[in-house]
Amino acid sequence: MAASKKFTPEYEVGDVLELYRLRSSDGEEQRIRDLSNEFRSLTRMTHAVTIPAQYRAITKEVRTPFVRDAWHRITSSLVAKPPVSHVTPRDEKRADYREAANIAERFDLAMVERINKEQGKDIIYNLTAQLVRDGESVLKVVHRPDAWANFPGRIDDNESVDSHLARIDDYKHGIDLPITWRDVDRQSIVYEGGEYGDEWVIEYGEYARPYLRNRYNMREQDGKLVDPKRLLTGKPMPEGLQTTSMGRTVKVEFFTSREWHVIIDGQEAPGFPKANPYTPHLPYFRAPAYDSESLLYSLMFLAPRLDELLTMKLNWSILGAYPNPVIETV
Repeated sequence: MAASKKFTPEYEVGDVLELYRLRSSDGEEQRIRDLSNEFRSLTRMTHAVTIPAQYRAITKEVRTPFVRDAWHRITSSLVAKPPVSHVTPRDEKRADYREAANIAERFDLAMVERINKEQGKDIIYNLTAQLVRDGESVLKVVHRPDAWANFPGRIDDNESVDSHLARIDDYKHGIDLPITWRDVDRQSIVYEGGEYGDEWVIEYGEYARPYLRNRYNMREQDGKLVDPKRLLTGKPMPEGLQTTSMGRTVKVEFFTSREWHVIIDGQEAPGFPKANPYTPHLPYFRAPAYDSESLLYSLMFLAPRLDELLTMKLNWSILGAYPNPVIETV
């Protein structure tokens, strides 16, 4: 038997990390991230209200929920109706093909509902909310190879076909789907766009070190996690947003059409790099708005000025409630 051809990666660890630094500091990427940060502060109502320094000590700041309310209303209106799945039959003239396409459509919708229930959140709503606020949403779809690892085989040659099929049916009703997805924070992603789609994608995630060490039986050495036993999951945070007093661990995941890297604290995880199992596709699906601008863009200038106006109005109403002393010369 001929030996399998060894996979030879095109990129090294340093190449991947340098690509991330160059792309994340690129002018267009910085523009998108700056706008995203601006609208996140507006929707969370944490933006600063500009007022004169002389009045800051006695002023109560007013922040209107206008942008936040518009964000939720636009998102809710876009997802008011459930998504529609369409599968084109291989032959429109044949009834059995049309029926098979209809089954596939119903399966797709049931799969979306099942994954949402597994994760405890509405992925469609989350992606739409990201698109409205950040100007772009990102969906990551991954294969879970161990989901059906315990698929029931026949007990022995004496087991009947009906008994075997009954056990398979029971198993399939309770087992997880072999794929899953999650919405990815746009600020965790950098990519190289191409004429026929993205050429490569890098996902940057910061994790609390104790979580990964305990959850995945990893070893800590010189303040870094090394020799992970399995792929990392959990909820990653964009660069600089992981808040923990116990240290953080950085995972950089890099996909091209032919290779896959998982870099943890600056080193390849054991078993990586390897061939992209989704080749020639990438497991990330981006939905950018026009020019990657938020649908709330016009409110970025109106809402802060309205907050300043109301804040100063409140300030003057407080000052006007006190009588002005009149000084007369006796």
